[in-house]
Amino acid sequence: AHRRPRCGFEPSARKARAMSVDGITRALAALRDVAGVHGSFALTLAGELVGKDLPAVFHDELFVEVGARLSRFIETMTADGDEVTAAVLRFDEHRLYVTRFAHGLLAVIAANDINAAALRMAVTLTTRRLEPEIAALLTSPPPPVAPSPSLTPPPVSVAGSHGVPRTYRGRVLTS
Repeated sequence: AHRRPRCGFEPSARKARAMSVDGITRALAALRDVAGVHGSFALTLAGELVGKDLPAVFHDELFVEVGARLSRFIETMTADGDEVTAAVLRFDEHRLYVTRFAHGLLAVIAANDINAAALRMAVTLTTRRLEPEIAALLTSPPPPVAPSPSLTPPPVSVAGSHGVPRTYRGRVLTS
């Protein structure tokens, strides 16, 4: 394998974030090589979605609630002091395999008749690939966000106690 020489500068946070997201997406897509895997997604330990390989019907907004619930579920399981690294949630038509690793959670949606040994091996390899990618995401600061011009507070003379203009019957007070 030919390696390019490393330059003397570090990539920007945005470039590192893009590389991490691409790496996470590639790692999750590889799980589909196991017969019976319908898709997967990765979360931080706090429950934030960092990547998914699922059909389009699974919108990112759905994972705000799902991520928080899975994170609390794993926390609850470890509350007694036991080390919980994996859990299986069984449903009528599929199973949700959840694996905890150092910086996140990996969830795999699979058929009930999946080869458990093949899935375990694939999940182990995937978590090894995800770990450095999620760690890079967590350590690179988010890109700076410019303040929205519509959110600039009004002059102090018209602002209420929370920076919101005082109004009476729909009219802004000017004194």
